[in-house]
Amino acid sequence: MLNNIKLGFASLLCILLSACGGGGDGNISTDSSYSKTIIKNGVTYTCKSDSAANACENNNNCSACDSSNTPTTVITAQCALGSNNVVKVTADGCIAKIGVNIFTNVCQGTTTLRMLTGTGFTQQKVLSEGGAFTTKNGSLEINGTLLSCN
Repeated sequence: MLNNIKLGFASLLCILLSACGGGGDGNISTDSSYSKTIIKNGVTYTCKSDSAANACENNNNCSACDSSNTPTTVITAQCALGSNNVVKVTADGCIAKIGVNIFTNVCQGTTTLRMLTGTGFTQQKVLSEGGAFTTKNGSLEINGTLLSCN
């Protein structure tokens, strides 16, 4: 008799959880059907949340979005050297010698510079795996070298 009651209660609980969408974590702001497509620098990003889409559109930080046509072109361009020996980094990426090391660099807007030590990297690899440095007014000094995302 007790087993019948347990079985009935378990069945009722399963039905209720299924009807309510499962147990979940209580995060009511998640919309599993949300999807926004954003194109930046020739790359198509699909963002699955409003916050990821906002970060991609407003801050050029698309790391939380999926990219469907990631460029596989390796960054080979040298960063331009501007006035006062300022290294000009672009959103497409470029290579620069800073101190004794060579870095592959990519700007995410004017607020974030991403860097990977070495060469042979794509823009997407630098954006997803590179160290992120916050710029001040679009510029950042590393080892006595001023880099600019402006």
